[in-house]
Amino acid sequence: MPKTVKAKFLLGWMNQHEAVDALNACIFDPPLTNKKAIALWKQYRDKVTALQPRNMHAAASLTLTEKEKQAIAAHAITVKGGSQGQFFSSVMKLEPENLVIRQFHVITERAEQYAQAMNNDTVRINHFLGIGLDFKGTLPPPRIISQNRLAIDLPHAEFVPLPVPNGFTFKERDRYVTGAVMPDGRSMLWCGYHRTYAVLVLRQAGGDAAGAAPLLTVMTGMPDVQAFFSSPTLVRDSVFGDRPALLRDFLDEDLFISVDLRKKRAEGRIEQRRRNQLRAGVFLVNDAS
Repeated sequence: MPKTVKAKFLLGWMNQHEAVDALNACIFDPPLTNKKAIALWKQYRDKVTALQPRNMHAAASLTLTEKEKQAIAAHAITVKGGSQGQFFSSVMKLEPENLVIRQFHVITERAEQYAQAMNNDTVRINHFLGIGLDFKGTLPPPRIISQNRLAIDLPHAEFVPLPVPNGFTFKERDRYVTGAVMPDGRSMLWCGYHRTYAVLVLRQAGGDAAGAAPLLTVMTGMPDVQAFFSSPTLVRDSVFGDRPALLRDFLDEDLFISVDLRKKRAEGRIEQRRRNQLRAGVFLVNDAS
């Protein structure tokens, strides 16, 4: 039996091909046929189509605590001194419920681990600013998986290939949670979905965590964000449409489906396509360990 993790999908915001691929990556008992997968997708797609138009305003900004202000001041210096410093705009404390989202899945098991840690304000602040989350170890040597392809086991998927003399290495992305301001002024969650979803769940649970909120490092002009805003794609059309997915939809039982998702691990690959021509990327592969 393949290893699985608990996850949630917002099938109704996926296109048919994406939704069927997502469902095929899950374990169902009995197994889900392609016909049933399409029917399930249509069921959730119809629910999204039936929603009232969402003329949303930007997610509400919240007042920073003194502890948050001090941490953000130090974080800003670090970010500005890094490779992405030219794009740094601000850090915003926002209500997570109405954040526009572009990722239509969360691994709830991973989010639960974050939620358990982020009951503590200091840990929450550090997690959102990426403090203490960077990989401290050494990547293993590459494995030969074919005549012209190497693979490197990565601790997680937040790595990118980095050209070096005679090849590639893999560098960890900045670990802070990132937001982007859409052209109409709304706030969109760019990356850091599991940490932000975890805080959303904590807020819903009430108690001491009811006032917890994500800290988003807002980056303006990053090439990948600008490309997303300007290049027509089905996900972009959904984000800019009348009924964009919002983070709170992961808590609406009419809109999400809970699944057993095949467990994945991250793998960096370096491939020689032609003589003196290499390409590299990060992939998620089934975890058979």
